[in-house]
Amino acid sequence: MAVRYSFILIPDPSFLRLIHTSRQILCNQFGCWTAEMFMIHVPLINFFQSTPEEIESNKGLINQIVSDVTNKNLVLVPTGITKQTAETSDLYINCTYPNWDSPFEGIRDRLIEELKIEHFDNKERVLQIPLLENFQGSNTVFEEALEMATDLFDNFGLDTPFDVKSLNLVKYHSRTASEEWEREKWCSDISWDILESFKLG
Repeated sequence: MAVRYSFILIPDPSFLRLIHTSRQILCNQFGCWTAEMFMIHVPLINFFQSTPEEIESNKGLINQIVSDVTNKNLVLVPTGITKQTAETSDLYINCTYPNWDSPFEGIRDRLIEELKIEHFDNKERVLQIPLLENFQGSNTVFEEALEMATDLFDNFGLDTPFDVKSLNLVKYHSRTASEEWEREKWCSDISWDILESFKLG
């Protein structure tokens, strides 16, 4: 069994309802269940390696990092539907911070530095909400999925700015993935536990 940890941002309940409904429509329509295996979230630092002892001993430090930014206006603004890379057929909602001044970057950089998190990919620095993951099908069907996701974004309120209420520390498990954490393996059986929720704002 392989284990990874993540820090994720949790939107406010009103926006959660919109995202949950939209994601359910897409996943049900196109038979892609990977996104549905996760809670609604915005990955901040995804799938890093650690040990239970290190995680437990660092909770106080994490809480201090979070508490240093609680007086800021923690809002994210959805900007549109995107693919993460040209090689994948996943769909995400890109998010930015008002005026491009993001306190979440500061939280992420401090967590990486002070918890000594290694192998963090710079491409993960874009804040995104997963909508459709592990799609397997023809280009024409994917184009239909993209069209539907764009319509949901434009007409179902997914472009609404939302508050971020908490930073969650999550532990992920996969029985089929090795220590290399191969996506094609963990996407079939991933499960998760919320280890801690750090309140923001």
